[in-house]
Amino acid sequence: MGTKFDDYMAAADTTATEDERELATAFDAHYKAVYLEHFGIGKQLATARQAAAFTQTHLSELSGIPQPEISRIESGQANPTQETLARLGAPFGLVLGFVAPDSLDVAR
Repeated sequence: MGTKFDDYMAAADTTATEDERELATAFDAHYKAVYLEHFGIGKQLATARQAAAFTQTHLSELSGIPQPEISRIESGQANPTQETLARLGAPFGLVLGFVAPDSLDVAR
């Protein structure tokens, strides 16, 4: 067996029962949902807005993005464009960028 986690998981998968595989699949789906809830773009926007003590209405006035759209983005029910995200980040001095997953302080 290798020393990498992926090697360990591959070996474990070969001996896993069907029930164990179902549990692993359910856990993976749950982890992804929780990750998006805590670190998704909507959560980041809500956190920045609240830290600045802005209401959604005030952010709407500053960014030109309608308040209902801000609400949908923050709740994860919208798929904002790059332009929309840039306009929403501007009042906070934020810019869009790529972040390498391993640079996030997230337990895996």
